[in-house]
Amino acid sequence: MDTASSLIGLGLLLVFIGPILILILQQKKQEKNTLKKIETISKDNNLNPEVTELLDNLLLGLDSKARKLLIVNPGKNPEYNILNLKEVKESRLSTQNHKISEGRFNYISLNLFGTKNRKIDEIVFYDEKDKNSSDAETSLVLAKKWEKLIKA
Repeated sequence: MDTASSLIGLGLLLVFIGPILILILQQKKQEKNTLKKIETISKDNNLNPEVTELLDNLLLGLDSKARKLLIVNPGKNPEYNILNLKEVKESRLSTQNHKISEGRFNYISLNLFGTKNRKIDEIVFYDEKDKNSSDAETSLVLAKKWEKLIKA
C-alpha cells in the first residue's frame, strides 16, 4: 500500500468519525454545565444531593440527610422546586397506556401526596408529546427507582 492510499483512508476515517467525536464532546460539555447548575442551586439552598439524575427534560437531586428533593427543569433559565420529603406521605407511580398499541405508555409520572391525600407535586418522567423525553421503558425504570428513593 502506498502513501497516497493510506492518506486517503485516514482522511475518510476522519470524515466519518469526526462528527461523532464532536457530538460526544458537546454532550459531555452540556452535562458538565447541567451539573454546575445543580451544584449552584444546591449551594444557594444549603442542600447536598447525594443522588442525582440527569434526564433530557428533568434534573433530580436527593439530599437524604435533609430529606429534600431538588427538581430542576433545565433550560436557559432553569426553573427549580425544592420539596420537603418530610411532608410527603405517599408517592404513586402514574402511567397512561397508549390507545393503539398495548404495553406502550403515553405518559409516566410520579405523584407525591401529603396529608389528607393532597397532591404536592408531580414529577413527569415521560410525555410522548414532549420531544425531549427519552424512551418510555427507560423512563419507567427511572420513575420506579425514584419512587423507592423517595419512600426510603
